[in-house]
Amino acid sequence: MGRSALTFAYKSVNGNLRPLIPIEIQKGAKATVRLIVLVDSGADVCIFWGEVGGSTRD
Repeated sequence: MGRSALTFAYKSVNGNLRPLIPIEIQKGAKATVRLIVLVDSGADVCIFWGEVGGSTRD
């Protein structure tokens, strides 16, 4: 598996800089959820609230 790198600007949250990025989760042609998420580059998995998955129902 190859490695790739992306660079994003950090954003200030309550006076602290955080690596926040915009993402879009899509299921099918209609259901799309747009979020701003915190990057945890050391994480093995991504976790989202159940409401995120529920909002992508067709």
